[in-house]
Amino acid sequence: MGCVIIGADHAGFVLKEGLKKVLAEKGLEVIDAGTDNGEAVDYPDFAEPVAEEVYAGRVPRGILVCGSGIGMSIVANRFPGVRAALCLDEDTARMSRRHNDANVLVLAGRKTDLDTAEKIVAVWLETEFEGGRHQARLDKVAKVEKRIITRAEKEIPFGKRGPTGGCGIRKVRRGLMAKTISTQQYERPTWDEYFMDIVRLVSRRSTCLRRSVGAILVKDKRILATGYNGAPSGLRHCVEVGCLREKMNISSGERHELCRGLHAEQNAIIQSALHGVSLKDATLYSTNHPCVICAKMIINAGIARVYYAEGYRDRMAEEMLLEAGVEVAKI
Repeated sequence: MGCVIIGADHAGFVLKEGLKKVLAEKGLEVIDAGTDNGEAVDYPDFAEPVAEEVYAGRVPRGILVCGSGIGMSIVANRFPGVRAALCLDEDTARMSRRHNDANVLVLAGRKTDLDTAEKIVAVWLETEFEGGRHQARLDKVAKVEKRIITRAEKEIPFGKRGPTGGCGIRKVRRGLMAKTISTQQYERPTWDEYFMDIVRLVSRRSTCLRRSVGAILVKDKRILATGYNGAPSGLRHCVEVGCLREKMNISSGERHELCRGLHAEQNAIIQSALHGVSLKDATLYSTNHPCVICAKMIINAGIARVYYAEGYRDRMAEEMLLEAGVEVAKI
């Protein structure tokens, strides 16, 4: 993982300072978002910068500490893609990672001593997300976030009462099962939502041990090529031979040459070249923000837009795409 950002209010300051030393001893780069002393402050002022860094993909995970942990959780979970989990013991920390892929850990400074917090953090950092059915559920969470954003942008009121006279919800009984459905009009996926759903399906073909990434190239609402991260054609997959980068403890985004696989974006571009398909003015949809190597290929291929779901810590890639005039947006 390599890096973690941590923030706290006055009630979490002491625990934050203790955890900074623990994290540093684990070889992690620690970014301290404050506060810097025990004087009374407002927790939103410190939850926001931590959540924003995770949301933007500049830092993979964050840790927040306040008195009860509730305030920090409320603020952090306002950010799309941020999954903040308040954990009071090792078991909740483990499950927050296994089932929810929590990327922000929230601790209660007034209810958790340093020894307990250290154990919680260790479990949280070491536990991997199980994916599978849990990923399907997170995909639904992402759709909920998207619908909320869309409604807010279009100024569609929430809680509008439907013809039932209640809260827009009615029950329909079919056989022995009762199903709750919305009385509001069906919300058809936008083209961006449609293509991002396909991208997530493509990513399931990945054989990378670290991260499953999918990408598709689209022009005039037609899919030109797809790609996922993995070894070149005909070579054994990483799931068979293991990951050299993992063995050498190389952080994500570093030493790309020590990887058997190609990135999803690279594979999609290569497939287009192989079949003689022009990518000028095409749109790239990807589960993750491109790295700097992919960014250079995107620029030279003439791709005009990049839409991604999750961030990737590569400042140079962001700067190069911006300089080249490529439209980049997180959706």
